[in-house]
Amino acid sequence: MTYVCGPGSPTCWPGFPSSPTTSLLRLLALAAHEKDPITAATALLAVGLLGLPSTAEDITPHLDAADPLMRWAAATALIRLANLDGTPVGQTVYSAG
Repeated sequence: MTYVCGPGSPTCWPGFPSSPTTSLLRLLALAAHEKDPITAATALLAVGLLGLPSTAEDITPHLDAADPLMRWAAATALIRLANLDGTPVGQTVYSAG
């Protein structure tokens, strides 16, 4: 398992979150290459919290991930990013009818 920041971790970097551009790039790389779905999904959620609406294009491919947790994390991050600039989220994903 890879930790975003821990002793000896190659993905640990100084300045998080004071350097959001670097942080976003590293979080996106972690989400794309991490084998543990919980860690990868957590990275996607962090991108949704730190990112700008323009980050959505980097998250969208994860909507087709094999792991349902990754799909949920991508959808959650995208909804948060869409709300930042007032853009409507789009189609209803779930309808109870």
